[in-house]
Amino acid sequence: MQSDRETLQGEGAEQLGERRCIMAGWAIAWYGLSSFLLGALLFWPLRKLILALSINRHQRRIQADIGTADRERLRQRVTWVAAFIAMTFAFLYNHFIFFRSVG
Repeated sequence: MQSDRETLQGEGAEQLGERRCIMAGWAIAWYGLSSFLLGALLFWPLRKLILALSINRHQRRIQADIGTADRERLRQRVTWVAAFIAMTFAFLYNHFIFFRSVG
């Protein structure tokens, strides 16, 4: 038969386990939210940079100014590329910051 002291330790261990589970849930939510926000903040300047480089490269290739149709086609392509790069970098950066080993 368990003593009162052992019963309290068992209940305390259960509460501690529940607290750790809740804290882990908040950590995962914070990791996802902060990664998404960092990716969104990086997206806009990255898209502008890649779009400018793509337009200049395309103009140099055809040796003329590009039209609005080509510009819109490049903007659509650049949007997906910039979103992929920004989100990948944000999640990898946050993973390194959150889960780096200490020591």
